[in-house]
Amino acid sequence: MSELQISWALMALQRQLVVSTRTFGWKVTLFLACLSAVSTSALADALQDAFQAARGTMAGEGWTAQLIVVHDRKITVALGVRYREGVCSVYALRDSPYVVQTLSQLEFPQRRPYLEALFAHELGHCEEQHIASTSPDLSNELESPLLLVKAYRESDGALRIAAEPRHVLWKEILADTYTGMYLRDRYPSMADALMAFHLLQRASRAENDPEHLTTPYLRQTDFIRQPGERWADAAMRLRRAGAPNARPAAPGPASDTEVGAAGVSPPPRRPS
Repeated sequence: MSELQISWALMALQRQLVVSTRTFGWKVTLFLACLSAVSTSALADALQDAFQAARGTMAGEGWTAQLIVVHDRKITVALGVRYREGVCSVYALRDSPYVVQTLSQLEFPQRRPYLEALFAHELGHCEEQHIASTSPDLSNELESPLLLVKAYRESDGALRIAAEPRHVLWKEILADTYTGMYLRDRYPSMADALMAFHLLQRASRAENDPEHLTTPYLRQTDFIRQPGERWADAAMRLRRAGAPNARPAAPGPASDTEVGAAGVSPPPRRPS
């Protein structure tokens, strides 16, 4: 049984024993504290193991990556990256409710592959930042053709339309192609189910996190790398192919915001 499986088994046992604390007093409380420490340690080890597996598969060209497991109650982001001069630091929140709740929805055999794929997503961000810092000729690939179209009324009652590039979403689409390619390469028998689960998670959080709503753009993507194709080249190709799959809704007077797709220009202004 893997470290990840052990950690989840311990957490499940801990939840079952919590109800007994009032009956058996401080002895059970002390035992649960020890159990929690063991569970946390196992989860930290599982994060490190999954990261090493992903990094080994996606060896970057000209850059390296390291995992930093953090435990800070002020931090709420489960995973993040920071790239500087060829070194990408991937930060993982040790006690992340997002990671625990998300993985708990999967069967045990699926949890480790999916956790690796989440790290592949972060390593995709690393590679994107490395290319942006070392290859200015590719900078246009990093610019977003996606538009956030906003409709609003001014003080005179006239309807106004504005459009802003969705740079964050454009980068998230790219990173999610790494998620899918990693699963396709490493776990082909699980790839379709896990990527469908991943995109479903994106859609379920769309209201609170619209910049990670990659589902409309990638739901028809096969995530297949061509023989000899580099990860970065494949990611950009898949993102370009997926972007037109999402179609915008026409903004109307009742809309606060409308999302546009690749190549969509904002509607002309209405005269005052």
